Amino acid sequence: MLSPPLRFTIVTICLVFGVWSLTKGRLDGFIPILGALVLMWVHFRCGTVWLAFGALQKGDDARAQELIAKIQSPESLSEHHRAYYSWIKGVLAGKEKNFVAARKFLTAALDGDLRTANDRCIVACLLAEIDVQMGEPAEARAHLDLLKSQPHNPQVDAMAEAVEAMMRDQGEGE
Repeated sequence: MLSPPLRFTIVTICLVFGVWSLTKGRLDGFIPILGALVLMWVHFRCGTVWLAFGALQKGDDARAQELIAKIQSPESLSEHHRAYYSWIKGVLAGKEKNFVAARKFLTAALDGDLRTANDRCIVACLLAEIDVQMGEPAEARAHLDLLKSQPHNPQVDAMAEAVEAMMRDQGEGE
């Protein structure tokens, strides 16, 4: 995924070249203009979601926050990208101990168009952790049950075990 400054540069070059070609009487000048329009459309449908998601996976929360803040109208994102936007916002809110916002965003992500069952399980586990932090073990158990009912990677099992350990430590386990 291209960074916003690089996208802007490419769009500008395409538009300038396209207009220049058209003023010279070359009809193929529409091609770079069309390319610029497609790149602008993709920018508004995808935003910087994948860049922010990559930063979050690398543990660069500040960069993820910076990139996600550049999305001015998340409602214009595709449903798929909006789910990952919500996931990122939820994780960042949880790290800031804003559990109400984290639950809202992570619930939106879980209800959204996540691309794999494993991603759904990760979000369910994150929601369970937020529920434990908020003192709601029944909600946490429901999210863990959802996680266990779907196929997922072994790393997700380790995350779920950590949440269950938190529940036991708080006296809220099974």
